[in-house]
Amino acid sequence: LAQDREALARLWTPDAPTSRPVVSTDSAAEAITTGGGQDTAVAPGAASAPVVTATTGSSGEAKGTSASAEGGEAAAQAAPAAEPAAAPKSPLQMLLPGGGALPAASSADERAGAVKAPDKELVEAQKTASAAQAQASEAQQEVESLSGRIATLRSAIKPEQELLSTARRKATNAQQTHNVLRDQIDKKIQAGAPVEEIHDLWNRADEAAGRVNVAELELIGQVDRLSELQAELADLQAEHIAALTEARARQVEAEVAEKRVRDLENPFSPRNLLQWLLNHGPRIVTILLATLALLWLTRVAEGRIVAVIAAGGLGRKERTECEARAKTLASVFRNVVSTAIIVGGILNILMEVNINIVPLLGGAAVAGLAVAFGAQSLIKDYFSGFIILLENQYSINNVIKIGDTAGLVERITLRMTVLRDLEGNAHFVPHGEIKTVTNMTHGWSRALFDIGVAYKEQVDRVMQVLMDLGDELARDSDFGPLILQGPEMLGVDKFGDSAVVIKFMIKTRPLQQWAVKREMLRRIKNRFDELGIEIPFPHRTLYHRHEREAAIEPDGLVEMPSGRM
Repeated sequence: LAQDREALARLWTPDAPTSRPVVSTDSAAEAITTGGGQDTAVAPGAASAPVVTATTGSSGEAKGTSASAEGGEAAAQAAPAAEPAAAPKSPLQMLLPGGGALPAASSADERAGAVKAPDKELVEAQKTASAAQAQASEAQQEVESLSGRIATLRSAIKPEQELLSTARRKATNAQQTHNVLRDQIDKKIQAGAPVEEIHDLWNRADEAAGRVNVAELELIGQVDRLSELQAELADLQAEHIAALTEARARQVEAEVAEKRVRDLENPFSPRNLLQWLLNHGPRIVTILLATLALLWLTRVAEGRIVAVIAAGGLGRKERTECEARAKTLASVFRNVVSTAIIVGGILNILMEVNINIVPLLGGAAVAGLAVAFGAQSLIKDYFSGFIILLENQYSINNVIKIGDTAGLVERITLRMTVLRDLEGNAHFVPHGEIKTVTNMTHGWSRALFDIGVAYKEQVDRVMQVLMDLGDELARDSDFGPLILQGPEMLGVDKFGDSAVVIKFMIKTRPLQQWAVKREMLRRIKNRFDELGIEIPFPHRTLYHRHEREAAIEPDGLVEMPSGRM
């Protein structure tokens, strides 16, 4: 038994006694101290409970005594007080910058340089979540502490149960030894054995009776100790169940609080969307309205600029030409300004939604550099368009010819010109592709006439008729304003196969030469019909040689028949 006790004491003796009144999850058992030839088993978590001390003497006999654990309490009080464990931080506190301190502004606001007060509801929710998480952590630590104490107590009960079994066997052995000695004494007395021998047996029986008493006392003490430990285990189990219930409730509260924080931090939750609309919606609407207002003002300013330039002090130029140039410049101006306004509005909206536009601007600069190297033809188009506008080579409503394409200038941008021909086809001509431009309505125009008359007509009379018709057209109320200068006779231009060609011209306003020419041709046809002036159609006269020979008369005269084809 002594050897078993020493082995158990060596197994359960810790390296150092703990100073905490509550057993933590890391502690394995309470102190089981040895000293002075005594092996003392101390139950964990019961400082005031009686302990069983076994004393081994020279004779190998054991005596059971009970003692209080006041020495253990004094040692625990004399030990330095353990430092209070720091309150564990919740996962939410660990994620927050500054070791759990709430930020004053979001990172997006800091990047944008804005000073924004934190959301009070979110701050309160974060505080509540932190407190709930701390309480849940404390409750969980309490559960773990109780679990550790229960495990330690169960580990301590196991050797006590073994000691109880040993005490029972010891008491049984002592009782059997006493019974055997009593039987021997009875036999010796019946057999008439010597008194000395009987006396020796009585002494041994008395000693056996003493051992029985000691074993019974030890057994009673061990039963009491085991009962106390089991009662303490039952109390700890009840506390453990209550702590588990509390920990679960605290964990549910922490989860609810964290869910509330996640809902408040989620930018797409209905509450945050509504709050975002209330905070940023009016500003975004204001930016959009301001952008639309500026675009409208740009359109209005375009019309005003055209009117001012057309009516300004440009006396040497015609009003129509000035107006066309003004429309061209105003259109380009409106395109550039509209682009700048739209880009500015988009950047302001991005800043309002807390998007850092500095990387966007840097990316735009890099993209512009890449475009400058990779799209040189585009840069050429813009530069050529700027030169065209600067030199006023043509403007809107001019009729021009670019290469083999002719039409009315419908629109001009810095990159291209849009031409509309008589069939309604729109031709988009990049400025970088323009080599030669023929402007048929630059400043003024001219209606050129090639009038063919028969060879039999007197050309001086025909030229006078044409000049009179030109003067009448210049005095006409409808066509007179379209003519800048009366008809200029150039004279006989050439002899054709069947007509004499007379050329003259009339100077008109831009774009009016075709209307003047059509009206003048109409009047020429009517006047020639009235005066009998022949406008010949192409014909040819053929002479046949056999008819010529048959038609020779005696006097040598020949009449040549002619046939027209």
